[in-house]
Amino acid sequence: MKRLGIRIAGMVLLCAVRLAAPAAAQESGLLGMLDFTLRSMDFPISVNEAGETCVILTMSSPNTHWAAHDNRGLILRADLDGQFANHIVVSGGPQPMEYSACLGPIPEGDHTLTLSLEPDISPARAGSVLIHEIIARTILPHDMRYRFFEHAPWIYERVAEKGSDITLAVMGAPWSADGHTTIEYHVVFSNEDGGTGRNPAILMSRYGRITDIEWVYRVVLDDATGNIVSEQYQGEGHNTKNFTGRKIGRHPVLRCSTDNGNFDQNGETPVRAAPEPVIFSWGADKPRDAVMDAFPWMHRIASEEMFAENKAAAKYNRASAQLADMRDYVYVDYRANNLNGEKTLSFEVKLKNEKRWLSSNPGKDVPFLGDDGLLAFSGWARTNIKLPPGVKYEDIEAFRIAGSDRVSYEIHEVKAFMLDPGYAPLRPFFTLSQPATLSQTNRTATFKIERLPGQ
Repeated sequence: MKRLGIRIAGMVLLCAVRLAAPAAAQESGLLGMLDFTLRSMDFPISVNEAGETCVILTMSSPNTHWAAHDNRGLILRADLDGQFANHIVVSGGPQPMEYSACLGPIPEGDHTLTLSLEPDISPARAGSVLIHEIIARTILPHDMRYRFFEHAPWIYERVAEKGSDITLAVMGAPWSADGHTTIEYHVVFSNEDGGTGRNPAILMSRYGRITDIEWVYRVVLDDATGNIVSEQYQGEGHNTKNFTGRKIGRHPVLRCSTDNGNFDQNGETPVRAAPEPVIFSWGADKPRDAVMDAFPWMHRIASEEMFAENKAAAKYNRASAQLADMRDYVYVDYRANNLNGEKTLSFEVKLKNEKRWLSSNPGKDVPFLGDDGLLAFSGWARTNIKLPPGVKYEDIEAFRIAGSDRVSYEIHEVKAFMLDPGYAPLRPFFTLSQPATLSQTNRTATFKIERLPGQ
């Protein structure tokens, strides 16, 4: 067991400390390596003032790849003072990536963080984890973010299939009214094997993503005392239930109990995830799905998981329900008002030298999908359009908002964009300059794409 040291500063701002590397690793700058021989490392840490602490680790796994069928990633266990804290799924393969694990409320004093490789529950059967950097963040009770951190849920993952539907993020945004603060936490899973996810092309059309984003836990706090007024979670069947279950500190512990991302307050699985919670707001100027644009690595992990599970194909076939690489889509964020509540809306692009429009509704080219890909949302939402590989902005000739023969829709805002090679969103190639109304007598709105200077 290798033993290294890190100090966590008792302060509101984060303290970043790069540990001294062992002599054998000095040239590479590594802090250490875990593999199937050396499975555990200790890190003594010192906390100057009690608070909620998360560790942020930059790590890579050179011999694994999340798109592989049989060697996808490795799982680390984080223990504090010999007691289990949470797991970290190292899914980024050889590319160094940031991961996080909450350790919970830590008292002032000296402690020991232990990182251990968990071969029995890892998707990969071989490989190693390189630790490049460790950062510790401690949020103190007088920090405005403290309540958000201390009530964030810790989640036992559904592990029916190793390396599927892993927890990518926990997010939410507090809001206050009438002397109470409400925090609703949402979890981002890498995919949804059940529910709408049984048909990935429809999941992509309805939500513009292959990840599963679910609200998991909602707590109402008294602003004066910080006491809990009420707490609920999303149970099976998308039913809202009162939470009366186990907690670690003030963190509710929940189990993902269904293949469409619903939860139970009882039971455990071999993997528990608690990434550092992210404050992220949506609804006023963007859809909830935009969290993936703020953290582009989520697009990458989700895309690679689709190839590992044969839900995506490298060869383009417009008439196939299989997905493409997530970078081979147009993403459409829109704010709309559905006047009759029916599924009637879609978005389309026309490529240069092509006669046929490509649609966000995959049923237009894959008949057995029918009209399930037509949209019915009001407010902000996202959809996307599958493209042939290699399409760039200059290849797009026109953009169209389209409705079926029952359409009755007001479209207020639209933003259409693609992802760059690193999965980050590019500058939109189309934004709606003025609202459009679709009706049974005016079922489309078509826009020629003009090149902007520098595009």
